[in-house]
Amino acid sequence: MRTSAWWRSNRLWVLLAIPSLALALAASSFRLSAVYLRWQWSQPTLLRAPGTYSQTFTAGTRTLQRTVQVGVAGVNRTDQVDGEYPAPGTVLWQIRLDFAASADQILAACEIELQDASGKRYSVEGVKVDARGRPNPPWIHRGCTPADAPGPTLDLDGGIVPSPIPRPQSWQVVTSVALPPDVQPTLVRVMWDRPAYLTLAIPQ
Repeated sequence: MRTSAWWRSNRLWVLLAIPSLALALAASSFRLSAVYLRWQWSQPTLLRAPGTYSQTFTAGTRTLQRTVQVGVAGVNRTDQVDGEYPAPGTVLWQIRLDFAASADQILAACEIELQDASGKRYSVEGVKVDARGRPNPPWIHRGCTPADAPGPTLDLDGGIVPSPIPRPQSWQVVTSVALPPDVQPTLVRVMWDRPAYLTLAIPQ
């Protein structure tokens, strides 16, 4: 009886509260997608074979487009890559990626990672050492473009800075990731601007 009396006294306020609750949930969802997710890697594109990746991104006040062809030439265990060795307790994996793009495409400053079946990610910046066992310096080139001809880049204001040396139409990047011995990578991740990124299946 008390519940029935409470409902009669308050049902108008309850009914009025339902639309407000729905609006609050919608606003929360909007903030998640418009604010939080745009700063995360939340929009993957999967290529199971060599193919074309396109991405829209913002530079300053302008909206730009990048288009690049990417393929996995190989991912395999190795002892060393360009003077980089696995730190004790890890195994070194070599990654070979084939790229092709017009010389005007902005492709510098990318990140390359390996991902296992559980979704855990491992960066090329991870635990690697030189021939003497010293941690490798951070200035070693590990991007997605040739070190001496990266193509155009962006300045702090979003302006396009031409490359002093034209980038070739196609090239291969060879890099490496140190993994725990029991980890088997399943995907290569290539990332330029959040939230979109590229994943490439590793050929078996």
